Amino acid sequence: PAADNKPMSAFEIRKSANWNVISVGDRIDSVNLRELQSQIDHLLQKRELYLVIDLRQAIFLSLPSIKYFAVVADQIGKLGGSLALLAPS
Repeated sequence: PAADNKPMSAFEIRKSANWNVISVGDRIDSVNLRELQSQIDHLLQKRELYLVIDLRQAIFLSLPSIKYFAVVADQIGKLGGSLALLAPS
């Protein structure tokens, strides 16, 4: 069979109880930050207000991604939700 040429996502989202866990493969940078923002925006549009960013495998976070996390945390906090960072180094 032909190979699937669809690019692999750098992020995986899974549901754990009331939380949506977003696993970061290795880094968040200018190449993939928009993809992460799009996935988070999609969750917020569905009123999923409990998010975990799983950073156990992350080796790099860009400054814009860190600032984005702060904005999201503030935004969903005002709506009664929460953003948690799991295992930031």
